Amino acid sequence: MLECDKMEQILNYNKYLIVIALILLSGEAGLFAGVAFVAAGKMHMYEVIIIGTFVSFLGNMMYYYLGKFTWNKWNFLRNKFGGKIEKSKKLINKFGPPIILVSRFIYGIRNIIPICLGLYQVNIIYFTIFNIIGGIIWTMFYTCSGYLIYTYFSH
Repeated sequence: MLECDKMEQILNYNKYLIVIALILLSGEAGLFAGVAFVAAGKMHMYEVIIIGTFVSFLGNMMYYYLGKFTWNKWNFLRNKFGGKIEKSKKLINKFGPPIILVSRFIYGIRNIIPICLGLYQVNIIYFTIFNIIGGIIWTMFYTCSGYLIYTYFSH
């Protein structure tokens, strides 16, 4: 019993760090972890939504600048992801910066699209606007759907 209490204290003390790290590492898992903390009464839903939007926004900005300033200098990245870059280029040419709204929901290119938008020198203002909107939509969708699924199965 003592070990469970200690584990609960560790989780409660590090809840924000856990949610942030999981969002950065695996996206939706971080939001679902946040929902678990909400269900346990350890966080509020608005905290998860704010953290998710902010961390997602910053992650995509990082990928954008990675594409803009360093992509051509890192041969191993081009060799590993070159095929995905070409597929992404077709999508970007077809839809432009708004593709970032949809790309957040497509596994496999979610992180490549911001790199490509930076690589192709898409206007930072357009990118930032669509990145903020996309972050809000993505966070709201997964947080709310996770909470709805939790409440449906917990009763």
